[in-house]
Amino acid sequence: SVEASVLLPEQPQMPGLRQELTHCTLARAADLLLTVTADHNLLLYEAHSLQLQKQFAGYSEEVLDVRFLGPSDSHIVVASNSPCLKVFELQTLACQILHGHTDIVLALDVFRKGWLFASCAKDQSIRIWKMNKAGQVACVAQGSGHTHSVGTICCSRLKESFLVTGSQDCTVKLWPLPEALLAKSTAADSGPVLLQAQTTRRCHDKDINSLAVSPNDKLLATGSQDRTAKLWALPQCQLLGVFTGHRRGLWNVQFSPTDQVLATASADGTIKLWALQDFSCLKTFEGHDASVLKVAFVSRGSQLLSSGSDGLLKLWTIKSNECVRTLDAHEDKVWGLHCSQLDDHAITGGSDSRIILWKV
Repeated sequence: SVEASVLLPEQPQMPGLRQELTHCTLARAADLLLTVTADHNLLLYEAHSLQLQKQFAGYSEEVLDVRFLGPSDSHIVVASNSPCLKVFELQTLACQILHGHTDIVLALDVFRKGWLFASCAKDQSIRIWKMNKAGQVACVAQGSGHTHSVGTICCSRLKESFLVTGSQDCTVKLWPLPEALLAKSTAADSGPVLLQAQTTRRCHDKDINSLAVSPNDKLLATGSQDRTAKLWALPQCQLLGVFTGHRRGLWNVQFSPTDQVLATASADGTIKLWALQDFSCLKTFEGHDASVLKVAFVSRGSQLLSSGSDGLLKLWTIKSNECVRTLDAHEDKVWGLHCSQLDDHAITGGSDSRIILWKV
């Protein structure tokens, strides 16, 4: 470690290093410098050039969101109660630690092709990240404008054209993707593009916990702590109707990929299906003994997969209204739930620090 302290001043801006070090040692035989950061990550550098060689993610704390990445779902990105994001290649579990946000990242979403994804955080900002064909990720755009934590984010579904954010300030913002960003063939070398919100709308009287954009990019659903979900016309965010019936706040809203239906998950322990045409409740699914935190349509829209604060996952068949399977693998709240593009795998992440890959 004495020799390492001589090396460090030669290149103060060591790639990947954004936290204080708790340990530093030189592995002479491998010609590597090993550093341990305060947030339990291990970074390996080539000893003479100080080029970052490998990163190992340490303790994940509370996993707040997870998403598949890449056109063939080859990677996952994890938000874990930290300003840093972690990207893992599923085959090798090789890790990249992404720096940019200055406070805890709360939510993630991925654009349809899998190369671009977005994050939002307690620092009141949003960022867009791009993965190149080699699997390397860089921040290509950032934006700010909310006055409180940005707790939910959703990307456009049909094309890579916009994203929507929801905040504790009770507003929704729509952010168009600049043409300059889409034209870039590689990760930004000239710094992130600045995003500007096109539309801002106060949508609820309490925190907005979830957003969903319809498959045709024409509708937006919002779910709030005020116990309601609302349907809006994009891009101007004109109110079309309100879904009322839950007894407690809503944690998640999702459009069906095949039908004119919206699913909502609530702290009252139920999931409801709603008709988009008249805002009526079509079905209620009861079985969770605690808050339902996430819900996703699976099996080409014929089933629902839900996760709860009790650590359970439940698989529901919509036609029969039945819970056909209960999966008990987490020991605490399951905040993260995402299904693969081929609808054959799911990924979950929870407050128990576990990230679990499921075959559907």
